[in-house]
Amino acid sequence: MKRMLFLIAALGLAALGCSKEAPLQPTVEPSLSVKPTLSKVETTEYQYFLGEEGDPVVSEASTGDRVEIVGEGTFSVHPKSTITGGGEFVHKDGSGNVLESGNWTATQLISFHSYGSASIQGLPAEWEGGLALIRVQLSSGSDGILKVDCRLGDFPAASTEGASFVIQDAVNFNKRIGGGTLFIRTSP
Repeated sequence: MKRMLFLIAALGLAALGCSKEAPLQPTVEPSLSVKPTLSKVETTEYQYFLGEEGDPVVSEASTGDRVEIVGEGTFSVHPKSTITGGGEFVHKDGSGNVLESGNWTATQLISFHSYGSASIQGLPAEWEGGLALIRVQLSSGSDGILKVDCRLGDFPAASTEGASFVIQDAVNFNKRIGGGTLFIRTSP
């Protein structure tokens, strides 16, 4: 009996054209017949911007230290995320003395969540808000994570424009002080 049920199920899947290679979704035609179609995952590409020369993104640690960040790059999401880009950073103590400065390079897009188009704010439709987590490497050899938040589109009330920066085994700049960020969708 089990063999018969398995054979019926296998024949049913074969009739629908199911395979292990491609996930299928039924599509209802006007004649009300069910026709399998391949689901397609598209890649979406973005540019990202953090501050600009003379107006960096600034975040602060609990010690009063601050980090100023500028940079830009590109990334893509789905099915395989990629990222490029980088910029400069300056780490200052609470009195404004420079403790470290250098470059950062984006090495991995950990995640990205789009808040949607900025057209609801009257801005270009390809501008988007969102939250990105980006793994970076500093010119000093340390690794860190940038958390970039852009308050455009349908952003959550708890979001805060700017970026926070955690340097591995060092400082957590988790209080966003100022500076602008932007994501621009470049395809599709």
